[in-house]
Amino acid sequence: MATAAFVAGTIREKLAFVNLRQAVSARKCLQIRVFRDGVAHLWSNVLNHTVCRRGAAGGGIDESGNGMMLFGLRLAWRRLWSLFASDSRFSMTVHLVKLCVGVDSIAELVRYREELQRKRRASKKPLEDQHWTRSYPRRAEEVLDGGSLYWVIRGRICARHRILRLDEVEDESGKPYCAIVYDPTVIVTESRPRRAFQGWRYLEADDAPPDLADQRSALSQAVAEEDLPEALREELRSLGLL
Repeated sequence: MATAAFVAGTIREKLAFVNLRQAVSARKCLQIRVFRDGVAHLWSNVLNHTVCRRGAAGGGIDESGNGMMLFGLRLAWRRLWSLFASDSRFSMTVHLVKLCVGVDSIAELVRYREELQRKRRASKKPLEDQHWTRSYPRRAEEVLDGGSLYWVIRGRICARHRILRLDEVEDESGKPYCAIVYDPTVIVTESRPRRAFQGWRYLEADDAPPDLADQRSALSQAVAEEDLPEALREELRSLGLL
């Protein structure tokens, strides 16, 4: 009985933990249903193991049976949890997207970041950049779970930076800000249209454009496209040539 109570308590704790995480993002309701199905499968494995031990022990469960049952529970739980950790559908990650004001091309963004990295290496400062915003993300935990800062250049999402952390800072007058600290390395993504907006917006992981496979070729192409008129670039994009 003590072992059964322990098993039931362990499962209740795990369910409570997952339900708490799901409360952060309402769109993850599917995760709870799948998780409960997984727990039912896990419990079935535990019961089957217990029945086998009863048969071997002549109908009773001795101390060694309890130990083996708990071992089977731990093993099944690890396997179930590893499935959730490796499935992108259950990722808690959310990204940020913002207009890249004052920058007209990916090539210009890359030049600016490379110059920044050169200066920081010379001064032996951390290789990172930051953008200050008045609004601290309420979904900070999800942003810091592998999130990126995506840039909109000329009406299209086309590049991103990996977010390192979110710092609470103040300006000279004492006004609070959030510093979005990110890796200055520019990662080129597939181009996606995006209407203009103010400040920053959340970008769900499912809606984020994927990275281009060959980053070196993508950067070379961005440099080649820089001098093309915007109308010509739009026409080439519509034809699938950019």
